[in-house]
Amino acid sequence: MGIMTIAPLRELKKWRFRENSTVFVYVLLGRIEIAYGKTVKEFVAGGSVYFDGAVEHRFKNFDNDEAKLFLVTRPSLH
Repeated sequence: MGIMTIAPLRELKKWRFRENSTVFVYVLLGRIEIAYGKTVKEFVAGGSVYFDGAVEHRFKNFDNDEAKLFLVTRPSLH
């Protein structure tokens, strides 16, 4: 678990975790787009999502301000 910061107008590359993994994201600040599988959703501060980490996913900050996310993965990435 940890805090992820995404610079303004930045899109992170797509990635996926191993089988039987999960991802929880809570948006602390900003406006982001999260794509996982065929689903694409916009989230603002206070929004959250939980999805299968083995599905390819990406984060995109399409705002002019920095975005901050609280990110939890199971199993841990470290």
